[in-house]
Amino acid sequence: IKAVNKDELVLMSAPDANRAVARLQDAIASAPVFERPVYRGLTFARNTGMVKNPEGEYEYPNILPKFEVGQRLDFAGPSSFTRDAEVARRFAEGTSPGRGKNRDPNPWQYVLEVRGGVKGLHADAASPWRQKEFITQGQFVVENVTEEKIRVLGRYQPKDGARVTVVLRQGGVYGGAPAGLPPRPEGLGDSTKRERKGTS
Repeated sequence: IKAVNKDELVLMSAPDANRAVARLQDAIASAPVFERPVYRGLTFARNTGMVKNPEGEYEYPNILPKFEVGQRLDFAGPSSFTRDAEVARRFAEGTSPGRGKNRDPNPWQYVLEVRGGVKGLHADAASPWRQKEFITQGQFVVENVTEEKIRVLGRYQPKDGARVTVVLRQGGVYGGAPAGLPPRPEGLGDSTKRERKGTS
């Protein structure tokens, strides 16, 4: 499902979606390397229920990811990034256009930054909010992680959190041809084979 404007969604059957994803993966694999950084803002579920903290008080725990240098991240399907760092920051914060009104800023803000060249497609026309959208996929390696403690102002009380920047390098892409950056990572298959298996 992809929003094509503020009021309309395009729905695809599973076979059609599989074929579309395979073609999109091949298009990304065949695209030239974009030499500037791209970014992705992330938000995560804050809690799964109340637990008792060491002081004996009940609270909602933060369920947050941990990133480490050398860790591999796998974006198996085409994923939306942006060429604008501010767009990613606002998405992570929860204040970007299209995310609804009257929402508190997210205290746990994660921004992925891909450096060193990335294969992908410029998809500005697919976003109605001028997000400088860039579509890519494949395997990425964490090269650096920085964390800054922050406090955001909510409607009811301040909230402590962190702004985390995760610097990535693209190691390879799925489909068509290797990424043309470092060698193709293990396990990256040919999307045309996956398409024949899944949609015949």
